[in-house]
Amino acid sequence: MDDMQNPDPTNPPEPASASPQKPASPPASSSPEATPAARPPRKGIVGTRVSKTWMGIIIGVLVLILILIFVVQNSTSVHFSYLGAHFSLPAGVAMLLAVIVGVILMAIVGTARIHQLRRALKHRRPR
Repeated sequence: MDDMQNPDPTNPPEPASASPQKPASPPASSSPEATPAARPPRKGIVGTRVSKTWMGIIIGVLVLILILIFVVQNSTSVHFSYLGAHFSLPAGVAMLLAVIVGVILMAIVGTARIHQLRRALKHRRPR
């Protein structure tokens, strides 16, 4: 501890290495060239809606090819019993059907939630 005593115990002294505070914002310049643009210009190729759509289609086709390969490689027949019905399907097809049913159920729940939120928003709007 220091040998010096602080005359005001409620306000401790600042360390000697503390630097003076800087202003919160730089001074405004009157020159319009000095102010930065709201959005910097993009460099390179700019994506368009059509290019993004094509990329989505290409990625979708690649995913479908991978799914087709999965179904073909898992062609071993598997026996199922569901609500008294007995049938057999290739394992890949059965897993693909399970995924499709899951996606449909998720879409139904999501759609119901969207309608619920829209209805709540409609009732909150002033008329």
